[in-house]
Amino acid sequence: MNRAHLPFVVYAGMESLIAGLSQGVIPGLIVLVYLIVVKWLDHKKQIREDNITISMDNRINGLTNHVSDIVESLSEVSLLLKSVTSNIIERDKEKCKFSIELAFSGLAKELSDFAFVTIFNNHIDTNSSIIKNNIRTAVNSEYYKVYSVLGLYEYNGKRINEHLLTEWKAELIEALEISLFKDDADGLNKMNTFRTKVNLIAKNCSNYVYNNTF
Repeated sequence: MNRAHLPFVVYAGMESLIAGLSQGVIPGLIVLVYLIVVKWLDHKKQIREDNITISMDNRINGLTNHVSDIVESLSEVSLLLKSVTSNIIERDKEKCKFSIELAFSGLAKELSDFAFVTIFNNHIDTNSSIIKNNIRTAVNSEYYKVYSVLGLYEYNGKRINEHLLTEWKAELIEALEISLFKDDADGLNKMNTFRTKVNLIAKNCSNYVYNNTF
């Protein structure tokens, strides 16, 4: 037996036992029992140390698994948030696109209605000055309706109406005046001519705003 593994008291007891045995004082049976007890104590000590090592390994493994589960859960949450955010952005994008198209379609319809009433309810040749003023008023009114509606929407920190161009008013006024004061056309042709022009202008304006927004 390795004496370095025994406490001092045990080692001192061993010396006494050996001395007693050499003098024939202690029976060999007692020595045998003593050795068995010491061996048993060593065995228990080894088991306790092994259990502590196993317990620490298990705790470390458990902690590692727990951390892995947390990381995996956070990854899943991150993916979910990205998906939700992406869906929200796409829905906002589609909503904005629809609002842009609807605003300019409304402008084209209102100006077409104005042209119809002007052509068939007024003497264009004799009231040209008044009609031209009315054209400017109608165009300004419908332009700022679109401006107000699109001002309700924002994308990437910028309001959509910031992409409108004031030059479009002049383009619409010109289209109305050319169509309404066309000498070689009757009322129906004038109306069809303007409707074609205003729908094209509205479509181009809508595309411009949409492309510059997104």
